[in-house]
Amino acid sequence: MGITLRLRGHWERYAIFQYFWVIAVLPKALQLVALGVLMCLAVLRSDRKLRPDRFVLLQGLCLLIYALSIVVNAILGQHAMSRVFAAVNTWAINLVALALYAFYRNMELDYRRIGKYSLINLLILIGLWLAFEITDGAKIMFWGRKLSDDDWINGLLDMRFMGFLDYSNLVIFCILFFYPLALRYLSQRPLLCLGLTLLLFPVVSATNSRTGLVLVAVLLLAYVLFVLQKIFFRIYRKYRPHTVLLCCALVLVVGIAAFDMAVGILQKFISLRAGSNSMRTFIYTESLTQMLTRSPVIGIGIKDLLAFQADGYAMQYYALGSHSTYLGMFYKIGLLGGTLYLLSLIAVFVPILKSRDKDNHMLMLKVCVLGAALMMLLEDIDGANWSICLFYLLLAFLRNPRWDEPKTNEIKGK
Repeated sequence: MGITLRLRGHWERYAIFQYFWVIAVLPKALQLVALGVLMCLAVLRSDRKLRPDRFVLLQGLCLLIYALSIVVNAILGQHAMSRVFAAVNTWAINLVALALYAFYRNMELDYRRIGKYSLINLLILIGLWLAFEITDGAKIMFWGRKLSDDDWINGLLDMRFMGFLDYSNLVIFCILFFYPLALRYLSQRPLLCLGLTLLLFPVVSATNSRTGLVLVAVLLLAYVLFVLQKIFFRIYRKYRPHTVLLCCALVLVVGIAAFDMAVGILQKFISLRAGSNSMRTFIYTESLTQMLTRSPVIGIGIKDLLAFQADGYAMQYYALGSHSTYLGMFYKIGLLGGTLYLLSLIAVFVPILKSRDKDNHMLMLKVCVLGAALMMLLEDIDGANWSICLFYLLLAFLRNPRWDEPKTNEIKGK
């Protein structure tokens, strides 16, 4: 009982989840302040000593190189002050996120409380999607944020669901972060779990995100295999290497048998938003070229704006090193820092993948974290301050030996 009461009293440990929507609609600078304050409170009120692992050490080196890159390029280069401030904000939120990971990795936490807040956040997101559907994509504004925005699909004007977030793909990150935690909270209510899972697809579909549709399809498949089919999960848990190899073989066989059809579907899928494809290719190519030309070792640090105009579209401005977390790291901190960043992810993901899954809900948490890591190929995890903090928190949960332990976390029956 004493442990339960102590966990209930530490409100600051759960504030990022409890007040997510308040934080998410704040301007980026205020998000940094709010998340930084919550991080400091959680750290100062923690009785756990900092025990940095390889992920923390390697990421710390990346932050040192990033700081050096910002200073050097701000002095020697020509950059707008707004872009310098944006770079400082990004550096600071990476530091906050890393501190959250370092301390939450050993904190005692009440997973039911986190799951409850995660469920509420998803229900709010679903409510916003319903408002989007009922108003037929009307441009509703709140505090400078949009419920929906214009989009072009095959040359035709359409509307995409934004959910008052900075951009539509943050809806996908939001689902990947909160869904597995909400699923764990609803573990004793299978019908509600199924209903919540089925509602994800139309929400993601409304964003017009091709990556999101692929990820949510994988999520639905994982739910069917590991949550609905508990026998399959038991087989997977007992014979994990064999099950993984069998699944890969089945995917390969199906891919070969339906190769022509798969290629046709893929081509149509890719061509849905041709303007987006050409924009991304241009950003990636220009970012790597400038990094290798101007500062290959420590990177450029500051993401200047790049003008781009696709055929038939108005002129748009995008930040160099954007639309890919991994490429963006190489742009910001060069070949040295980018390599260390990839090594840090390997250092954290290898033990996560090798760890034994306590139950099917922990496996779903792994699936969602891996889904977020895949999405980082095409999106910035620090595009919004809250997204990188939540991603690092989920990594901490998976590395936390005290996470999801009934003797310290379970509230029922106490």
